[in-house]
Amino acid sequence: MTINELYQQISEEAFTMRRGVGNTSNPTPFRERMKNILYNNLDEIENALKYAAEANDKITALEIMLDDADAEIDSLKAQQTTQAPKSTGKKGKPKDE
Repeated sequence: MTINELYQQISEEAFTMRRGVGNTSNPTPFRERMKNILYNNLDEIENALKYAAEANDKITALEIMLDDADAEIDSLKAQQTTQAPKSTGKKGKPKDE
């Protein structure tokens, strides 16, 4: 089961459970079905959360690298603008030989 399928199944069942709990006097079957889905997919849920945590760590590292690269670009631009521009003068046509 993929992460998207797992998410879809849990989301649908959560909606059904919330609707059932709000509309009936005996919400036990809805809660039990939700517990069963969560219990039966515990390994997939754990793997999905582990994947999300690892992805979050990678995103954080990439954001730090991006910020460092932006700072380096800004310093190079500042360094480039502080350098005196070279005067090229007027260039004439090349002489034919």
